[in-house]
Formats: sequence, structure tokens, C-alpha cells
Amino acid sequence: MLIRGVPDDANIQRAVPVRPAVEVSKLYLLPDFHGQGVSAALMDAALATATEWGARCLWLGVNEKNQRAHRFYSKSGFKVNGTKTFRMGAFVEDDHVMIRELG
Repeated sequence: MLIRGVPDDANIQRAVPVRPAVEVSKLYLLPDFHGQGVSAALMDAALATATEWGARCLWLGVNEKNQRAHRFYSKSGFKVNGTKTFRMGAFVEDDHVMIRELG
């Protein structure tokens, strides 16, 4: 799922300095589909859509402990550019904010 813009959260505002920006909010696959190129195809579609929308940057939040996702996003051209936290139930989650500038 893609979302146009950057929320008012100060940490995200600092981490995503290039505008206009689009967030990759959700990109999940069932484990049976890992390693089949599906994630890369979804990311290519997200990049194409963001570019079509006139975005100069694509950004996302990823759990700082999710090494598999970090590897995939890094391979897709994203870099860690900040952090954000959010509450999920009784827990506070820590995410890295990753960005990729678009041509």
C-alpha cells in the first residue's frame, strides 16, 4: 500500500527531507512466496507508481530488528535515514526510516 506524503511526526519529517514523498506503508508476503521475485516485482510497481505520481522520494519504516527486510530494502536502493517509534498495544516499537530518492 502506498500513501502520498509524510505525517506530522517530527522524527519522520527529519528523516524524509526530500519532497514530494510517498510512503510504502505495507509490503508483506507469505513465506511460501519468499525468494521468488514477488517482492522485487511489488517494489518495482511501487517505484513506478510513486514516479508517476511525481514523487521525488519513496520512504518506509521497518523494524530495526528485521534483518531480512533491511537486506531487501537496501538491495532495492533504500538507506536508513532516521528512526521512529510507535505504540502497538502495550508495546513501543522502534523502526528505522529508510528512504530512496527517485530519478
